[in-house]
Amino acid sequence: MALPPREVRYRKGAIYPILGFLVLMATIPFVMLFASPIFMTWSIILSFAVTLLLLFFIGRMLYQRLTSPEPVMTFYSDKLILHRKKNKGIYWTAITDWKIRSNKSNYYLVIRTNEGRTRVELNLLDHSSKDIRWLMETYIQQPGPGRVRSMI
Repeated sequence: MALPPREVRYRKGAIYPILGFLVLMATIPFVMLFASPIFMTWSIILSFAVTLLLLFFIGRMLYQRLTSPEPVMTFYSDKLILHRKKNKGIYWTAITDWKIRSNKSNYYLVIRTNEGRTRVELNLLDHSSKDIRWLMETYIQQPGPGRVRSMI
C-alpha cells in the first residue's frame, strides 16, 4: 500500500530572527553616520548606501523564500520532488545512496544518484533532521507503482 504524499515546508517562525538581524545590520550605517558626521566622505556614504541596498535585496530574497506557499520537498510513494527554481523529481529506485550530514549546527540531506549529487539544507524546515531521516527511510522502502517490495 502506498503512503500518502507528505510536504515539508519552511518553518513560519524562521523569518523573525532573520528580519531582526537584517534590521540590526541596516541600522549600523545610520548610527555611524550620525555618531561622527565630520569624518563622512562621499566614499563612506556610497559604501553605506551599497551596503543598505545589498541588505535590502538579501532580505527580500530570504523573505520571499521563507514565506513561499510552495513546499521545499514533497515525499511521494514513488519519488521525492524537490521544489526549487525547477522542480526536480528523484525516483526512489534511482537513489544509490543518501545521508544526512551535519556541518557544525547545519544539517543537509545529500542524495546520490547516477546523474549526480543533490544537497538540500534542512535547518529552517518545519521537520527536524530526525524526522527527515525517518521519512526517507520510510518512503524509500515503499513499493510504489510498478515496484515490488523486497522480502529480504
